[in-house]
Amino acid sequence: MMDEKIKNKVESLRNLKPFKNKTEAELVEIATKKVEEETPKSGIEWTGVLPSEEKEATRIYNCYIEQHEIGGFNDLENLKTLVYNQVLENRMRTKFTDKDSKGKQKIPSTYQLQSLTNLQKQILELKARLGLNDERKEGWLEYWKRFLKKIKHHAVTHRGSFTFKCGNCGKMYILARKITDYNTFSFNMFRGTFVYSEEVFALIHEGKIDFDRASKILFGTGKEYLQGMYNQIYLKELRQKNEKK
Repeated sequence: MMDEKIKNKVESLRNLKPFKNKTEAELVEIATKKVEEETPKSGIEWTGVLPSEEKEATRIYNCYIEQHEIGGFNDLENLKTLVYNQVLENRMRTKFTDKDSKGKQKIPSTYQLQSLTNLQKQILELKARLGLNDERKEGWLEYWKRFLKKIKHHAVTHRGSFTFKCGNCGKMYILARKITDYNTFSFNMFRGTFVYSEEVFALIHEGKIDFDRASKILFGTGKEYLQGMYNQIYLKELRQKNEKK
């Protein structure tokens, strides 16, 4: 029996122009590949984790992903290291509860205790690096810098796509952007990050309106703001146009 996702994909492809002449078998093959490509890879390859620990390691990893804003290759690799260290810490603590042949509690060696201490320090450092330390207090400026860093990571690792959180279930979804067949046009409302209108500055230059009137036209921008753009942008572009004539 055909998988429901593949079946739905076949039906969606069937009416598309590039696939109208494809046979049923070809449509199924194409649909299967597309479903595999669109299905997120949930499996995580753990190195140094015992088979009996893999399920718990994956659970901890997924909890961090769901509860914190973690993105970017480096942060995700650091997260894997953090989870591995936590699993290893639990393994060491379990060994400390082992008993000897006489049923007495084994006393951990100095080396074992030092190894555990070093591991706990690494866990704290990784948590701080990933911003997972709930007890850490930071000002809005530090938070803003960390937030911008995460945005840059996200932009690099999610080129051509963006995510959003469902308002109903709270899950994160990714929407693919269309990156072909754009209609291009010239939009001259900005110069860099400045709100700009060449027509308005032309009226100022011709003496038909003053800067106070222009500031009301351009969304309530300040008079000094417009004077700066007039001197630094409009007059410069006007000189360049005159030089080309």
